[in-house]
Amino acid sequence: MRLHKYLLTLLFCILAYGAEAHVSKDLIKKVLAANAAFQQYEIRFERRFKYPMEKDTLSEQYVSTVFRTDMEYHIGWHRISYLRSGAARSLIASNTAGLFRVNYKENLSYSTLLKDNEKLLIQNLNGNVYKPLLYTRAELETFSEGRKTDDFLFLERTDTGKNKLQQVTYIRYTSIAIDRKTYIPVSEETRSLSGTREQYSLYKLLDYRMLEKSAYPAVLKTADSLIACIQTFPSADSIRKSRKDLYRKVKPGDSASVFSADLFNGGRFDLAALKDSVLVLDFFYTTCAPCIAALPELNGLYTKYHAMGLQLFGVNAFDTDWDNVPAYIRNRGVLYPIIKTDKQTVYNFGVTGFPRLFVIKNGIIVKIYYGFAKGMDKELGALIEKLLQTP
Repeated sequence: MRLHKYLLTLLFCILAYGAEAHVSKDLIKKVLAANAAFQQYEIRFERRFKYPMEKDTLSEQYVSTVFRTDMEYHIGWHRISYLRSGAARSLIASNTAGLFRVNYKENLSYSTLLKDNEKLLIQNLNGNVYKPLLYTRAELETFSEGRKTDDFLFLERTDTGKNKLQQVTYIRYTSIAIDRKTYIPVSEETRSLSGTREQYSLYKLLDYRMLEKSAYPAVLKTADSLIACIQTFPSADSIRKSRKDLYRKVKPGDSASVFSADLFNGGRFDLAALKDSVLVLDFFYTTCAPCIAALPELNGLYTKYHAMGLQLFGVNAFDTDWDNVPAYIRNRGVLYPIIKTDKQTVYNFGVTGFPRLFVIKNGIIVKIYYGFAKGMDKELGALIEKLLQTP
């Protein structure tokens, strides 16, 4: 009830602060014209975002050269770096064949080809451009004109979700700043609140320069050269394909792969020693948002059923992530032990996505949960109770 009142208060404040009138047709026309002028440009923008359950806001800076062949598809490149350190994160280049990316953290390359999946290609392309330039007329019409300054005017929108009792369950507030001289959207800020979980994103235009249409051949040539460079890196697509046969096909009723490994608290895990127990294994990594979202529910299950015999363990099989685990346990209040294992365990359990939960009794896999959905602990708790009560 207290949370419900808080959400309603926040909604009232947002609605009272802005949203005086719908966006005029003339303003929409000018914004769309300004956006359409960006058929070809060199641009620098900043992106900040905060996922639910994350403590810190992540920051990136894009330096992009884009030449659009139409309003959805474009050629060019994007150099992405971490804002705080300035270290390169990735290089993305696209030509008339598709999109190609190298991730410098992994030193692996990825590709999405036009001939294979046009919809996915366009989605990936638009995921790297300056988002406020992608608004359509229909989308702009959902905003209202808000506050104004000498230099900017703001378009604002508030979206809410309600449950069956018509109580507000989430609020999302979006604000777009429009340059009053050029009508170019110079930023877009979004804040979402669902229960105690907050999500935040910001796109901020830093600098831009228009390109002449005659620049198309030069942009295409440079994009082709960058793609040739990207393709010298090992292909993650090829690695995934080659590893496909390594993953065991696992289903309920199969025997769980027996393994032993160290625990991060200094103890030792041995699945063979727990063959008579009800066991839950949670495969995760520390920056996986759904894995983080599952933590409170897993903590609750561990607290409720551990004294009754439940054995619950987190499983981290990424040596590049092991240094992050102690802080993950400490900062996020993980109550159950975490196993420090290797990729072979991932292959043996057929884990291709995270989180992946296995419910095991007497060494037999009873249930597999793919990903995380809020409220999953109720179904999982009922299953654990049933398994604990049966021989």
